[in-house]
Amino acid sequence: MMLHEDLEYQAVWRRQTASECPDDRWNIKAAGLLDRLAREVHDLECKKDVRVSRLERFFDEAASDSAAHFLEAQGEYHRLIGFWRFPSTGGEYLDELIELTKTSRR
Repeated sequence: MMLHEDLEYQAVWRRQTASECPDDRWNIKAAGLLDRLAREVHDLECKKDVRVSRLERFFDEAASDSAAHFLEAQGEYHRLIGFWRFPSTGGEYLDELIELTKTSRR
């Protein structure tokens, strides 16, 4: 599971959107936040943080519809980062993903 890659992808998408809408500063700010979170989450993944392990277990044990529901919720959460959601650390980001798993179980 490479959560940091999802954040990096979202940051790239935000930069692309920023280039298409140069008057909107929110996209570039969101990209910066996503970049920082990606670095922090990557560090936590490398350190085998317990939250990363918990998310990995969720995917190993989740039924396919639960995993699909989580991925949809995660995508929506990523789109809100820098606009309505502002996790201050990679750890806080992981905590919020864990909360999403609780609503995704079926």
